[in-house]
Amino acid sequence: MSGGDARPAAGETKQKLLGGVYHRTQRKEPLGEGSFAKVFEGMNKDTRELVAIKMVSWEKLERQQPRYVQRHKQQLRNEISCLQSLNHANIVRLLHHQNTPKWFIMVLEFCAGGDLAQAIKRRKSAPVDEGTARYLVRQLADGLKAMRRLNWVHRDLKPGNLLLSCEEIAHATLKIGDFGFARDLAPQSLAETWVGSPLYMAPEILTRDSGGYDAKADLWSVGCVLFELLMGKQPYGSKAGSHLELMEDIKADRKYRPEPPIRLSAACDALLGGLLQRLPAQRVSYDEFFGAPWLSPDPKQTG
Repeated sequence: MSGGDARPAAGETKQKLLGGVYHRTQRKEPLGEGSFAKVFEGMNKDTRELVAIKMVSWEKLERQQPRYVQRHKQQLRNEISCLQSLNHANIVRLLHHQNTPKWFIMVLEFCAGGDLAQAIKRRKSAPVDEGTARYLVRQLADGLKAMRRLNWVHRDLKPGNLLLSCEEIAHATLKIGDFGFARDLAPQSLAETWVGSPLYMAPEILTRDSGGYDAKADLWSVGCVLFELLMGKQPYGSKAGSHLELMEDIKADRKYRPEPPIRLSAACDALLGGLLQRLPAQRVSYDEFFGAPWLSPDPKQTG
C-alpha cells in the first residue's frame, strides 16, 4: 500500500535509514505494542510503500529473569529464520532486520486491515457467513501448506496473528504473522514446550502431556478460528477462569452454542468437527484438511 506522506519522523536522517531505504513516518502512535516491543508505521523512501517497523527494546527485555531473556531471544531468532525461509502470499513478508545496542528491529510487510481479532471486534463478534469464512480459511490453509513443506509449526495461531490486507474481510488477503513461537518440527517429531494462547491452544499443550505434541496442534487452533468466525465466540473457555477450567470445558465438550442455533452445511460441520477433536490421533491430518470438500472452490461440494 502506498502512503501519502513520505517524510521521515522528526529527527530521522539518512544515516538512520533501515536497510538504506526504510524510515518511520510522522505517525507517532504505534500500530501495536507488547511488553517489550512496539510496531510503528514506516515507509520505503524509494517506492513510498508503507511498511510495519517492529522495535524490540533490549533495555526492557534485559530487566527480566535471565531464563526469560534467553527464551525471548530464541523466539526472535526463530521468527527471523522462519520468515526468511518462507515466501508466500499468505505469510507476512520480512523485508529487513537489524540489531542495535538498544533495539532489535524488523521491517515487515504492512497490512492495512490490521488483524482478524480487530476485524471481529469491529463486527461486534457478529458471525460471518460460510462463504466469507471459507474465503479466509482457504487462505490460512494455503499459508500452512507453505509452512508444512518446510516443517514449520506456528504454535500460536489465533485471530490476533492473522493479518489482513484491508478492513473488508470478504475481500482481504489473509497473511499469517507473528512467528515468535514457530519452530522447525518434522512430521513425526514431538515438542514439549508450553506456548500459545490458551483459548486457541490445543488440549495436548494445555495439559502439558508428557508425550508432547506434534504439528497437529496448529490444526486445533485453525478449528478454533473457524468456529469463532462462524459462531461469534471461541468454542471453549469463554467463561473459564483458569487453564484447568478451560481444559474441563474441552473434556466435557461444553462448546459455546449460540441462540438461536446457527445451521452449517454438512461439509463445514464435518471439517469443524474434525479439526476440534480433542485427541490428536482422531483429529484430521494436514492432507485431510487441505483436501477438505468444504474448502473446494466448487460450491457444489460445500454441502
